[in-house]
Amino acid sequence: MIQIVIDPKYDGPTILDHGTARYVEDEFVEVRWGNTKQELAQLERLSDCNFRLFVPDTAAQERAATSLGDDIQLDQAVILTARLALNTRKTYDWRNFLTGKPVSLTRSILTKMSADALRKGRLTALADLAGDFASENGINPIDADVLLRLKVLRG
Repeated sequence: MIQIVIDPKYDGPTILDHGTARYVEDEFVEVRWGNTKQELAQLERLSDCNFRLFVPDTAAQERAATSLGDDIQLDQAVILTARLALNTRKTYDWRNFLTGKPVSLTRSILTKMSADALRKGRLTALADLAGDFASENGINPIDADVLLRLKVLRG
């Protein structure tokens, strides 16, 4: 499993510094991630290990997520913040939450939130719209707040 965490102050070792050492199955190895070809090759060689990759910002998080494909787990703090920004009336702040975040990262967040709800057996308005957000030719994720509110108002 791979987690990508945003922490601009993390100054730990890179995956290349670890060499080819194997680690305990349930523990995460924490490394600074630069998304280089050498790091990607090393990560592939150590595919049986769990890694927590620290990146400096959301742009780096998106690049890492794109490079790594489906094996990533988005930072739970980002998912929680997104959920609050989108769903909680007191803290509604979806558009500000999106400031500086790439569209593909936002799509991934919406897809993850939708999938989590479906796995728990809840059919939500967001899950109903997830396919529209997921495709490149679909609806812009910045409009998720408006569409969700319209869907809820319509019933």
